[in-house]
Amino acid sequence: MIRNRSSGCRAGRRWRWGAKLPYRGLIGAACLLGIGSLTLAQTAPAGPSARGLARPEIPSMLDSDLPAVVRAAAQVIRPSVVTIETFGDIGFADPTAPGNTPGNAPGGGRGPRSPQPMLGLAEPGAGPCTGLIISPDGYIITSTYNFLRRPQVITITLADGTQYVAHLLGRDDTRGVCLLKINVPAGRELAVPTLVDPADLKVGQWAIALGVGYGTATPAVSVRIISGLKRIFGRAVQTDARISPANYGGPLIDIEGRVIGICVPLSPQAGPAPPGMLAGAAGVGWYDSGVGFAVPLAGADAARWFDKLKAGQDLRPGRMGVLVSPSAAEPGEMPGAGPATRPASAHPVPAGLIIRQVQPGSAAAKAGLQPGDIMTAVAGRPAASLAELKTVLAHYVAGDTIPLTVRRGGKNLSLSITLEPAE
Repeated sequence: MIRNRSSGCRAGRRWRWGAKLPYRGLIGAACLLGIGSLTLAQTAPAGPSARGLARPEIPSMLDSDLPAVVRAAAQVIRPSVVTIETFGDIGFADPTAPGNTPGNAPGGGRGPRSPQPMLGLAEPGAGPCTGLIISPDGYIITSTYNFLRRPQVITITLADGTQYVAHLLGRDDTRGVCLLKINVPAGRELAVPTLVDPADLKVGQWAIALGVGYGTATPAVSVRIISGLKRIFGRAVQTDARISPANYGGPLIDIEGRVIGICVPLSPQAGPAPPGMLAGAAGVGWYDSGVGFAVPLAGADAARWFDKLKAGQDLRPGRMGVLVSPSAAEPGEMPGAGPATRPASAHPVPAGLIIRQVQPGSAAAKAGLQPGDIMTAVAGRPAASLAELKTVLAHYVAGDTIPLTVRRGGKNLSLSITLEPAE
């Protein structure tokens, strides 16, 4: 049976192996599995194969116990998991947040603390954290939670103990990820994992979260399932594995060791950080709760934001600057008018979003949108409800230009709008 070991670690309970656990007992146990008894490969292979890391023989679920499967999957991904440490924080990454101003200590000391205690957790960005190698030439992805402050020095420790100095290229505050880069010596290629296409994921399949946030060379793992797809308006995969500061920035993998996504503290409400909470940590209150999220790294959407981060951009949520409501009127009925008052010359009302108000000087005003216009499509996708509009806009950031189809005076107009940063 599994025994609980009290550890006092910052992210909650840890578990260690006892006797064999049948895989069918996993859900009932709701356990956080540790792999402290497992000695993982400490030397990264010379380079990835065409299909990602070389994988050892993984036992079948039907003819072995789950712990053996988990250990094999963890061994596959381990060469790509790195330990990140930061030194000489000089303030918060978001200087506009209330109370978050750069520190003025001599020599660039730490800036002010978070305006509110972080639910008993260690300070954001304090202590070791987890990252994942995503290219053989030294690009590493991690969570923005680990970089809420602006460190002067970033170090990366590979699975084989080799250390490098890294620099921060860019951060995506809409997904909670950021990109680091290390200079890899000529002739060496880092171990790159295999990525799972989000289209191939299934609700109910096994999911394993790994991280080195406890400060040990051996990752801690949490095993459960994928509990939802296309969450946070299509940005993330949901899992009931324990997602916490111990594995923020680490991979969520399947039982073959392939990467599903990067573990991040997104909020299920998908709204902005509450007052006093640092931007990028809005979902930290859900840590270790059975409601966790991972941002997929495969697919066209991931390729788009990765290229922007690689170019050194910081990605912020975008806004249009309009107040809208669904065009719920019956066919042939003017918005807000009943059948008895409808003019005989009224144009049919298409499914879409009626623009009730345009903020002066906003992106919408610059694009030529007017009150009374009906948006029927955004970026080539239907926009018949506010949820559909948010889902479309979730794949874009401030500065992106997207096409609009608007109905005005019985005619369809093709416009374009450049999103502005959300306040």
